[in-house]
Amino acid sequence: MNPSEKIPQERRGPLLEATREFAHRLDELYGLYLDASTGFKANVAGIKERQEARVQQGASLAELDQLRFFYGRGDPNKPTSYVQHQTTQGQYKARNDVGGANYRLLSQTFIVFVFHLWDNEYRQNFAQLLGMKEAEELSLPILGDFRLLRNDILKHRGVLTEDKSRRLEVIDNLVVGQGITFSADDIEQLVRTIKASLDNMVLSATGIDPEFRKVWRLQ
Repeated sequence: MNPSEKIPQERRGPLLEATREFAHRLDELYGLYLDASTGFKANVAGIKERQEARVQQGASLAELDQLRFFYGRGDPNKPTSYVQHQTTQGQYKARNDVGGANYRLLSQTFIVFVFHLWDNEYRQNFAQLLGMKEAEELSLPILGDFRLLRNDILKHRGVLTEDKSRRLEVIDNLVVGQGITFSADDIEQLVRTIKASLDNMVLSATGIDPEFRKVWRLQ
């Protein structure tokens, strides 16, 4: 479809509604990211507070960091309880800290989920409403980048390969051979970029700007 061509009136409403729904589901995934990352910060603050109290009583922080930290089910004083997962207190702090493994895995999960949502639930419908014969005719560069990253996340243990790096069109702050990870600011910008792409898609097809990219008091 030529960007200057407008779709028939009867398809404009459904396109706007479908795009609004996709933007809403994108917001749900972003909300999950924000809730989880806020929880990571609380985890770090909580264990540091407990450790500091022990240090005040004479314990060594280095020794505390080597102690077990575990999740379990049931009263740990009873034989019916069991350990579900364990690590050390130091490792727990490290993975929950900003830039730690939890942030890396969370950002990778965001990439995978968002692309799945786009490619499996909405792209075909958008393409049909835009008058395209095949879903592959509809391309948004930012989501094309998500496809490339998803491949390395799922098939190369989350490490960016040279091939995928060369083909990225929008995302340019990742390093070949290193783990794919995004900061909180990066994720916010990715969400904004996707929403701006949706706005441009709808605007080209209908002449209407849905302004999904806009945030209250922040344009």
